[in-house]
Amino acid sequence: MFLVNLGASLYEAADAAHEALLTLLPDKWRGLDHPGAWLRTVAYRKYLRQATARTQPMDPVPDRPGGTCPVDLVLLTEQQRSVLDALEQLPPAEREAMAWKLDGFTHEQTAQALGKSPAAVREAYTRARQRLITILRLKKEAKSGE
Repeated sequence: MFLVNLGASLYEAADAAHEALLTLLPDKWRGLDHPGAWLRTVAYRKYLRQATARTQPMDPVPDRPGGTCPVDLVLLTEQQRSVLDALEQLPPAEREAMAWKLDGFTHEQTAQALGKSPAAVREAYTRARQRLITILRLKKEAKSGE
């Protein structure tokens, strides 16, 4: 969900995560101090590089009998969809800080992975949290007013 929280479609996230794992597995895993952070950083870069060829998969998927893409089977709850929609409205730095936080990283760990100061990450997270509260509250009010 990390890449989805950053704006990737389910297919794009799966593809980028797969590419990152392929990069990690051959020989890098043992030498990393923070493999989770490294994997997320590389997956995010792989996702950004997909920008030149953003397409949805075409059926049939060669390695799946019947051509059903397993990524399409992921179902999001209404609440998850609402949060993802709200995340899309955040500025990039705030969305990035929130995505790392939602994945369980501390501000210090996020700062280290992103090459930023913990204070900058904390500020981006605080702003993101405030914006999300406002966005979700407005969405709830609009829905109850219908």
